[in-house]
Amino acid sequence: MSNQNVLKGNWKSVAVAVKEKWEQISNDELTRVEGNYDQLVGLIQRKAGQSREQVEAFLSDCFERSGSAYDRVAY
Repeated sequence: MSNQNVLKGNWKSVAVAVKEKWEQISNDELTRVEGNYDQLVGLIQRKAGQSREQVEAFLSDCFERSGSAYDRVAY
C-alpha cells in the first residue's frame, strides 16, 4: 500500500500528530494538503525546517501507530 493511500485512510490522526509536533503549521495549511503525501512532506519541510527523511520517518511512525490501533479494534 502506498504512503498516499495510507495517509488518506488515516488523515485525521496524522493531522493531529503533525499539529502536536509542529504547532507552526496551521489547520488551513493542513486542509489544503489533505491526503496528499508529497504536499504534506513539503509543507512540513518548509514550515519546520526538517529534512525529507525526518518528516518521512515521523509520518511512517504515525502510520504504524494508526494501523496498530485499527488492528486492535478490528480483531
